[in-house]
Amino acid sequence: LQNEINVTIQKNSGTIYGIISDTNNLSVSGANVTILNNVKAYVTSQLTNSTGGYSFELPPGNYYLEVSKNLYTNTSPMPQNFSLALGLQNEINVTIQKNSGTIYGYVNDTNGNPLKNVTIILSDGVNDLYFITTNTSGEYFMEVPHYSYYIDAKKISYINTKGKQNITVGIGDEININFTLQKIYGLIYGYVFDAGTNKTLHNVNIKIVDALSNDNVVATGYTDNSGFYLFEVLPGYYYKVIAGGEMYTLNETITSKITTGDEVNINFSIQFNGGMIYCKVVDSANNNSIVNASILINGSLKATTNSTGECLVILSPGNYNISASYPGYKTESYQQNVKVGDEIYLNFSLSKGAKISGYIYDNETNTSIQN
Repeated sequence: LQNEINVTIQKNSGTIYGIISDTNNLSVSGANVTILNNVKAYVTSQLTNSTGGYSFELPPGNYYLEVSKNLYTNTSPMPQNFSLALGLQNEINVTIQKNSGTIYGYVNDTNGNPLKNVTIILSDGVNDLYFITTNTSGEYFMEVPHYSYYIDAKKISYINTKGKQNITVGIGDEININFTLQKIYGLIYGYVFDAGTNKTLHNVNIKIVDALSNDNVVATGYTDNSGFYLFEVLPGYYYKVIAGGEMYTLNETITSKITTGDEVNINFSIQFNGGMIYCKVVDSANNNSIVNASILINGSLKATTNSTGECLVILSPGNYNISASYPGYKTESYQQNVKVGDEIYLNFSLSKGAKISGYIYDNETNTSIQN
């Protein structure tokens, strides 16, 4: 036998929906619509869609609706009370008003060139409230709540020639404020080249010294991977710039008196005064490269081999014992004289050492001892 039972169920809810728009009757997307229960406790919320719409399905009852969005205020009291009956729809449209104005403008240097990455700061005089940075054209744009602010423009090594300004932003205001920033330092920069090869040199020590007081070191640093260096220095001084050290002959130049905004280019060509030792370490049995083999100079670790079993060692002129070692292999050594400008290639072929094995026994029990 078959027994059929059909059941009818009914939705135990109603729908609240509507549109959020501004005072120009334009829909507002991204507004936060919140539903509270009859004691104003949170129930649910959602953001309005691209057409300003929202919709909730809720059990019948009494509720409150609240709308909020940054830089907007409500034109009617919130929250709004409403009742929802079973199976019915309730439409509530809400109008909100922009509570903001805009500030925009350009930032240039004293030569009229646009400055990017300048930080525009709005504060209340004590606390910083809003930040934005200029784009590659030196342009900025901010939308902020209506309020009285102090506005300033800041960038490392520059000063705002106008200083901090007081402005009041009203609802709907469009305020144009341009800034001119002045460099407060001078720049000393350049490249370092090898005098023999004319190639740029990275990791060369650069020292900036007060030319009138050689003991006063102003700054030190190293050239980057492209052989470039740059220093900011205070105006009003003569500086001695020194490049070189270790395996390169020191070279120096004295600048003229630096003034604010000066950009002084000093390139160096320095002489290498050492020799280069190119090492290659392989297994004598199969000629495979040995990675992380130790290269010792006069008994002290100087370098380790790379993934191809190679490494470069730079030495000042002199006589050296150069050896290669690796765990489980016999150490191999060379006596080598190094002169200025030498390029010496040393090939190490390491053989495995003898293997010694056996057991250790307890003298009384004649049993093997582990560990």
